[in-house]
Amino acid sequence: MESAILATASEQSFVIDFHKGSEYKNVSVWIEKYEDGELADDEIGRLSLMAEETGSIIFTLPKENEEEKNRTFNIGITSGGSTASSTGLDNNLDEKSSLRASFQVGETSLEEGEAVLAGIVYSDDENGTTSISANFYEDPGEMEKYDVVYLFKAAFVE
Repeated sequence: MESAILATASEQSFVIDFHKGSEYKNVSVWIEKYEDGELADDEIGRLSLMAEETGSIIFTLPKENEEEKNRTFNIGITSGGSTASSTGLDNNLDEKSSLRASFQVGETSLEEGEAVLAGIVYSDDENGTTSISANFYEDPGEMEKYDVVYLFKAAFVE
């Protein structure tokens, strides 16, 4: 049922379930934007929530209006009966073709600092972009191949 609701209300969505260690009190999520491999914005839609041991992180992209030149992101965290949500907006998105790739969808461990949960790349490559390489998330140089990259990130905070 949840996937049907997300598919109806959004163009793309990612739901990531988490388990955190007892030493952490909060979970924080945000989106970073890179242009031609360089960090352009490090806090689109930052959101934090005091979290129980388990919960879910939700990222959605509402269906685009082709006349608008912006990208809206919805971010949510739910844990222990509490929910927080935020909307991030990027007003500087040129017309690009889009390719989506997800990373670690499902149970995710964030015990080693911040983690990349998912990514979306935009490219106006006339040959078309067909896939993201397997080492995209480990090699920052990979982002230089795309015009715009959004990384969906999370971290547990003490």
